[in-house]
Amino acid sequence: MSLHFIPLGTGHLTSVLLPPTALVVGHDGRWLLVNCPGSILRMLHTTTAAAKVGLDLNRFDGVVLTSLHAHRIGGLQALARHRAAGNGSPVRLIAHPQLLRSLWDHTLSAAMGQVFTSRGSAREPRGLHDYFDVTTLSSSRPTQVGDFFIDCQEALHPVPSTSIRVRVGKDSVAYSSDTDVSKSLIQWLNEADTIVYEVDHGPGHTPVEALLKLPAQVRRKLRLTGVPDSQLESLEALEALEAARWYRS
Repeated sequence: MSLHFIPLGTGHLTSVLLPPTALVVGHDGRWLLVNCPGSILRMLHTTTAAAKVGLDLNRFDGVVLTSLHAHRIGGLQALARHRAAGNGSPVRLIAHPQLLRSLWDHTLSAAMGQVFTSRGSAREPRGLHDYFDVTTLSSSRPTQVGDFFIDCQEALHPVPSTSIRVRVGKDSVAYSSDTDVSKSLIQWLNEADTIVYEVDHGPGHTPVEALLKLPAQVRRKLRLTGVPDSQLESLEALEALEAARWYRS
């Protein structure tokens, strides 16, 4: 089967209409999860029913993080606890070193840094590697995760953010993550068959209007996500992703 992906959610950070953006990329019954919002377990459950697909966490080769915003990583604690209660193996976490350096110390440690191992026991420290099997991405070469090959490039954003391309064989899909637009980034993303592009207002983000100015050959590949609620009905010729829909790369 060719490379395919299913959006779990397509909403903007502030959306009151849609769940936050996350997607699963699949090939031959194996999956990668791209980003992990706080409601990730519910999103996987509802997408399993709506898309008529088995998103068993045991068939996931890992979770790719593209930034440290709350709506990208808020579900990591729930995912790790769910996995530990199941087969006990750690979640494979895939990210650029720039993100990993801050992930534990500045975000997860406050909620996951200490545990009780039994009733009445003293608190015991825990670290990132107690919960996750960490794989680092490189901007100079593809990283292989199962059948998937992942390329990444630093996005243009105030906090660390990573654009990615996922490839299996000749099929590929790119995801911009949070980024401002640039000619070099568009060229890099355009090497993929399909481009999932995150849009928003303000510095460090790409407005819809900028994408409308791109060449037709690039626009045909674009599938927008993270669109602010106020713009959902005004995308003109551009196509927004639909949650729980199957897409081929």
